[in-house]
Amino acid sequence: VSDDSVRESLDSGKKAEDDIEKDNKEQKDSEGNDKKARSKYPEKDFGNAENPIDVGKRTMDDKSLAFYVTDDSNVSEKSLKAEEGYTLPSKREFPKAERSPCDVNFLEKTAFSIYANRVLGNYLSPVDGRLSYGTEYLIAGKDSDVENLKSVIHKIILVRTAANSASIVANADLNMEAGSFAVSIAGISANPVLVEIVKAGIIAGWAYVESVLDVRTLLSGGKIAPVKKSSDFTSTLVTLASVLNSGTKARESKIGLDYKAYIDGFLIAGRMKTLSGRTMDLMESRIRSDGSDFYFENLLYEFDFAYSWSGKNIFLYLTEGQTGELEYKYEKSGSVSFL
Repeated sequence: VSDDSVRESLDSGKKAEDDIEKDNKEQKDSEGNDKKARSKYPEKDFGNAENPIDVGKRTMDDKSLAFYVTDDSNVSEKSLKAEEGYTLPSKREFPKAERSPCDVNFLEKTAFSIYANRVLGNYLSPVDGRLSYGTEYLIAGKDSDVENLKSVIHKIILVRTAANSASIVANADLNMEAGSFAVSIAGISANPVLVEIVKAGIIAGWAYVESVLDVRTLLSGGKIAPVKKSSDFTSTLVTLASVLNSGTKARESKIGLDYKAYIDGFLIAGRMKTLSGRTMDLMESRIRSDGSDFYFENLLYEFDFAYSWSGKNIFLYLTEGQTGELEYKYEKSGSVSFL
């Protein structure tokens, strides 16, 4: 799921509403067509509930952290903005390594994720460095903790929107609820094709709002069920606007995923070359913060070696590399790269 796909569903639903209104003005649908549409979804009275499509579109446009966290004054305002004339390691060219940082397996990336959360910090476990949320920086690569956190929040919302949309579509009761709301918007037109398009927009808006509540719970340290049942949903089509404005959080799940699990997933899915470069950014900038002129290029990162050794046998003919009756000798050479 992407921003574009969610917006497309919302915009298509809104356009279908406009088409329905136009149809109502031009002509009345036949009685048979009206019954055909209304027989699929039961009629319900949703009172003065705001259109979920409008709520969804408005929610997508709100980018403030206060929308997701209880107290945005506690969010770190640290920045990694480089001094004039200085370029971060991730944007510099290094000699090509013998072993590419991309040549890592799943276990190594998992170990890296554990290291990043423990040493570089994240929103729920900040550290005292140039950035407090280093793990979010590895994922987003923005200059400040605020922008990195916003970016990670956005990624989680898209993941949760896909999961919540699937839950609504798969659940007969939730799916029927969305259809009934679409019919209530369609009015006497009740064109089956347009009703389905409106329903798709309603599901997108509903899933997106529920995802915002999910993020609020995750950022407070709670867990969310990866795939929700109808009883796991906090919002309803009637309460979408009110739960957003009241700061309501999604229901927690004892066996769900927490915030760290999501950022672990983003790290494991990321390109190791990018993650390594950004880790070097944090390390180098931390060392340079005391006024030193430190650069990774000035460190020993590759060397060639050659060595040999020899000795006398205690037992005859039992040692490989034997050069004489009572003496043996070994030689070895190679190179090691840390890039």
